[in-house]
Amino acid sequence: VWLNVLEVAAGKAKIHDKKVSNGLPLDVIGSGGDPAFSIQLLTGHKASKHSIRRKINGKYSAPQEKEIGALTKRTSKFIRRGLDRKAIVCCEIGKWDAPPGMINWHVYAILGMKKGNVEIWNPWGYKYHFEPKGAPGLKNGYYIEGGRCSIPMKDFVKIFGVVTVENDSTPQTNRVVLR
Repeated sequence: VWLNVLEVAAGKAKIHDKKVSNGLPLDVIGSGGDPAFSIQLLTGHKASKHSIRRKINGKYSAPQEKEIGALTKRTSKFIRRGLDRKAIVCCEIGKWDAPPGMINWHVYAILGMKKGNVEIWNPWGYKYHFEPKGAPGLKNGYYIEGGRCSIPMKDFVKIFGVVTVENDSTPQTNRVVLR
């Protein structure tokens, strides 16, 4: 429920700032939101973006095979820095094709990294499941249980276009501890 509240608030803020001309607040975000804007709205902190795909002739292009090694290292480092600070970290799939079971034009939370894999979560929730027909991978998709999925970093950089990380977060200053 809180994610929807944030989406409506972000939509109202964009309508108020005249960044969009019309529409219902939830529809505004549904037509392409900005995770950095939502992170700032939620936390008061700005966010940094790490672009994976480059825009060439008005279209985002997937990285070439020769770029994957260096891109994997840079992207891993960017994500790890955010996770180590307990920052909000998310990733975006644009309008390009996504593997089966994943949604294009959508944002996923990054929950962690384990053994060369990126652990992501689809905010559509715990009821979202997918089982690949064949070996897990780019062609058949990945196992998704409760919205959670583990993707090898070498595939992650082929699927996602941008990683966004909350700035200025430290465990001591921006987290509420309930006792």
